Amino acid sequence: MSYELKTPHSFRTTRLSWKDPDTQLVSGALIDIDKNLGNLQFKAWEKMQRNEIVTYTPVILDPNTAQPQMVLSDDLTIGTYFEHSMQLPDNPERFDKWPSVLGSEGFDSGLHTWDVGVGENEEWMVGVQSESALRKGEIKNRDQSWGLTHLYGTYKAFSTPNDKILLTVDYTRTIRVRLDWDKGTLSFSNPDNATHIHTFTHTFTERVFQHLGNDSKCPLTILPGEVPLVISPVKCKADPDSDNEEECFFVCHFQITKTGVFLCFSVKLQSEPADTSGL
Repeated sequence: MSYELKTPHSFRTTRLSWKDPDTQLVSGALIDIDKNLGNLQFKAWEKMQRNEIVTYTPVILDPNTAQPQMVLSDDLTIGTYFEHSMQLPDNPERFDKWPSVLGSEGFDSGLHTWDVGVGENEEWMVGVQSESALRKGEIKNRDQSWGLTHLYGTYKAFSTPNDKILLTVDYTRTIRVRLDWDKGTLSFSNPDNATHIHTFTHTFTERVFQHLGNDSKCPLTILPGEVPLVISPVKCKADPDSDNEEECFFVCHFQITKTGVFLCFSVKLQSEPADTSGL
């Protein structure tokens, strides 16, 4: 509850907040990420039709899950370690030990890909975690998590139940994560040189969320995604020497930057609309 207090000397209005000490937070009691910050899928196309400028990133981080030392950027795409814990509600969704955060949108079907910029960071974790996995306690005690870790030049893959595999990986500044929920695969690669790093196979039975962990002051960044999108249907001739016309589609493979600029890096004409089912 809150009250308005008007001071007679300054005549300024001050807002006071009071929390009942017996009040307990329940799951979902904080920011409604899906409603307020839902990551397009694919509202971008609707907004383009209305000539609105939009931005697109494949992952929006969920501040309701961020451990108090994991500081998120205003656009919820960057996570940075801060040595002093912030004063945040200890809601059920929130991690309470190792600095980590989940994505706002879970997946229980389909193919999904996202890139994480790790830069010069020496202590990070990138992966996924099941919806029912523990958020409280040490990360080593958590089940239903799969991911890649880097600690001062040493790369490891970890999976349920806390199995760790030492990997031989050249230094990388970007990690690509590819989740095929239906086929039960989770792959990691370096998109800068198209090098495969590791693939997990697992029969997923529930929603999984993108998972980032950062124990370094160097930020982890969700990078903008590349999207194939139909620009417009047109009439075209499959055979230049024929009088028969059919409906074709101009398809632009483009990247939407964080400033809302559309960078179209290839255009082609095809007889079927673009397939965006894996987005």
